[in-house]
Amino acid sequence: MCAMASGIEKKVVLAPQATKGTCPAANLATAQYLRRVTSSLNVTKETYQSNEMRADRQIADFRHGV
Repeated sequence: MCAMASGIEKKVVLAPQATKGTCPAANLATAQYLRRVTSSLNVTKETYQSNEMRADRQIADFRHGV
């Protein structure tokens, strides 16, 4: 995994890897910098839970969504 910058100094760069599993050099002539509108790269997803009341007190259905 590549190092992650903190605060506002984040850049999202698409660049080829020299070797599989290594971080690409961000200053390559072929690198593309992606424009962004937020400073957060946190990944979150919504969850959905059933309100059904089962006799064994377990959740009837729990799913991840988008």
